[in-house]
Amino acid sequence: PALNVQYDEVRIWNKAMEAVTIMEWKGCKVLDSHPDKEALAAYYDFQNVSGTEVPDLAGQYPAVFEESEASILDTELAILEKQPEPIAINNGFKLNVNNGDAYLDCGDVKELNNTSQYTIETWVNVTLSDLPDRFIIFKKEPTETNRIKVQVEKNGQIYVMQSNGGDGAFAQAPAGTYPESGWHHIALVYDGGKGTSGNGAMILYIDGVEQSISDATFKGTTGNMEGSFAVGGPALNVQYDEVRIWNKALAAKVISEWKNYKIGDSHPDKNNLVAYYDFENISGTQVPDLVGNYPAMFESNEAEILLNDLALYEKDDIPTEIENSIVAEPETLQTVVSGGEITLIASVPQNVYIYNLAGRLVLDLRISAGETVVRDLPKGFYVVNRQKVILR
Repeated sequence: PALNVQYDEVRIWNKAMEAVTIMEWKGCKVLDSHPDKEALAAYYDFQNVSGTEVPDLAGQYPAVFEESEASILDTELAILEKQPEPIAINNGFKLNVNNGDAYLDCGDVKELNNTSQYTIETWVNVTLSDLPDRFIIFKKEPTETNRIKVQVEKNGQIYVMQSNGGDGAFAQAPAGTYPESGWHHIALVYDGGKGTSGNGAMILYIDGVEQSISDATFKGTTGNMEGSFAVGGPALNVQYDEVRIWNKALAAKVISEWKNYKIGDSHPDKNNLVAYYDFENISGTQVPDLVGNYPAMFESNEAEILLNDLALYEKDDIPTEIENSIVAEPETLQTVVSGGEITLIASVPQNVYIYNLAGRLVLDLRISAGETVVRDLPKGFYVVNRQKVILR
């Protein structure tokens, strides 16, 4: 029982899907390259609807709806036709020795000092059973009474530490929380105004999924943290990539959607990015900060830059297929482009939706039978009720 509620891309699986698979495929069509394609029991994308029958792309359960109470209509949901191709080269930072000097020194990232919000994220590749002991993901630790630190034990237990003037606050995740091996995205989000980790003052994400950590009270700011921010610490054969530091508590949705992508201008919080290391274009032992604030250094005899198999993508260059369903039959609408204008020739009254190639709805029209002229759209590519046009 609902009014004006829309649904799309309904999928039913005969398997308990892994969180990382759900995250990676929620914005894409289910294709043969999906790792669990054989477990797909029913799939409704609401295209090619005949009357009141909605096809099941898996072929088993065609659905029906009451035409007097529901309708198929264009939506502005942008679904990728396929997963994008990863970028060709992706270097990372690897620690080769198990001592306290083996880390990436990013300098005094001042935005982490006396702040009420931050987000720190990175990709990490480690096999826990191969470790001689614990390892540090990142830290800013001038003293034990003033520090930010995330430490992982050999048994997969994670400690999240943040001390301000000796309060000694830390939260912990139970043994077995950190995955045994492989590349995983780690993000730590701090919002001091929320007080306790139970209220969201400190949130730990692994692969975009919030982890259960013990409740602890954190002060409203980080306090005096003057000292170097370091990636890594005593660890052997641990790799890091895509280290990003933000002066904002990023939303869970943003972390999830952007963890697999290079940071581009379309990131909603681009202006809050204070340091970004992708480990490309290394000169000697200096690692550039893509933001330009904090170039980093590493000890070449204890660490190295090397090619890795982490698959990341360029989000700004990914074309999207507009996700919509037909309101009128295709022959009821013709589009003619001339002189920078779109002429719509309709045989019946109908709704017309015009999208740009980024999947954003730019114009929503109700037109009568006959000709309607659309003017003043910028030059570029558009989709008009599933018909692609270009204004020159």
